[in-house]
Amino acid sequence: MKVVLGALLALFVVGAQPVGAMSIDAQVRLLGGFQPRAADLGDPAVQAITASTAWRKASETGSLNGVLREQAVLPKLIGDRRRAWADESPSRTLFSPKSRAQMSEFFARNLGPASTETRNLLYLFGGPDVLYPNLLFPNVEHLVLVGLERPGQVFSPQDLVQSKTLDATMGRVARAYNALMRLSYYITTAMAKELTEFGTSTMIAVGLAANDFEILAVEPVAIDSAGQLRVSTDRSNGVRVRFRKPNGREGDVTYFRMDLSDQNLQRNPDFMKFLEGSRFDTAYYKAASFVSSSREFDGLNKFVIGQVKHVVQNDDGIPLRAFKDTASSWSLRLFGHYTRPHKQFGTSGPQNDLKSTTGAALCRTASKDDKDLWRKLWSDGCRAKPAYDFAALDWIGPIPFRYGYGAVGGPRTDDPDRFSTLMVFDRK
Repeated sequence: MKVVLGALLALFVVGAQPVGAMSIDAQVRLLGGFQPRAADLGDPAVQAITASTAWRKASETGSLNGVLREQAVLPKLIGDRRRAWADESPSRTLFSPKSRAQMSEFFARNLGPASTETRNLLYLFGGPDVLYPNLLFPNVEHLVLVGLERPGQVFSPQDLVQSKTLDATMGRVARAYNALMRLSYYITTAMAKELTEFGTSTMIAVGLAANDFEILAVEPVAIDSAGQLRVSTDRSNGVRVRFRKPNGREGDVTYFRMDLSDQNLQRNPDFMKFLEGSRFDTAYYKAASFVSSSREFDGLNKFVIGQVKHVVQNDDGIPLRAFKDTASSWSLRLFGHYTRPHKQFGTSGPQNDLKSTTGAALCRTASKDDKDLWRKLWSDGCRAKPAYDFAALDWIGPIPFRYGYGAVGGPRTDDPDRFSTLMVFDRK
């Protein structure tokens, strides 16, 4: 009986394909507009799709692969008009091969142990973003994402061909990635609209394929009362995507749809057991819309700080006040010029403790131009003192590319990327 039940469950797991069916890796690569691997090119179903005019056209211009191709050629198209495109080109070419290489080099050089040591990564409020974690943490093997979007499923390309919607679905996947590729963050309302059909499962799998990861399985998962992850179709608020990197190392991305407020987490002790048992090296926040600054997330912030060795985030992640009682156990490296949050986030004003801490660190080592800019931003300029007694405190410099919300809330300038921020906490 157990054997029969196990076989039935396997039919619900996208990665467990019946004999003769298209591999999950081929399905994902087709949805992203990427050429399937050589091992799959002999599959008649794959051949029929890749030979079709609709798929080839969508692959070139109406897919995630098409967006990446555009990122690669756009700098050449700009040419002599680069100056006229100055405000737009940094974001329009953010994921060109050259830009990605520059970002990877920057993070490898500046994140230090957080970059090289991170194997288990917690990325809260990150939605289905798998592109940035692999830029910052190239050795990550287990990534846990949490958001409010539904997991959904990976559609069968054959079914989409029969319904004549394959190219349209490829386009929706690309549009859902559009803002992340151009601005470095998702626009939640736009992403939610595009995710109505296919959910985060497809976004995660296709994003991994964009890094040339081989998709091994896409499985619906749930957490049992002991905090253990189980393949399950009963409570489909989670999905796990297992992959193999080009270097042969295997890993997985697990996504959960979860309200992370303290009140809701108290009603979900199984989820907290899962987080505690995952033994995360690093917590990562990017473009989290200052959600963690709300008092209803104070318990979660304390829990995360107590679990990890590194926290890498923008100024809209865990508020600096959450480190007050343990500051002497952390070193802090700061990048960029902190500015007031944009009013669209509903915050009451700047984080004064972060402002004073950034100012104190910046004014010790920054160039004259950076100090002058800081004084223009804040009237108290370089007179501030650090808010808390960190074990070490340094301002490293500006970020040379758009990152997070970038210039949102910053003054008008010819260099909007200057106001991207990054904070790296390392437990001593």
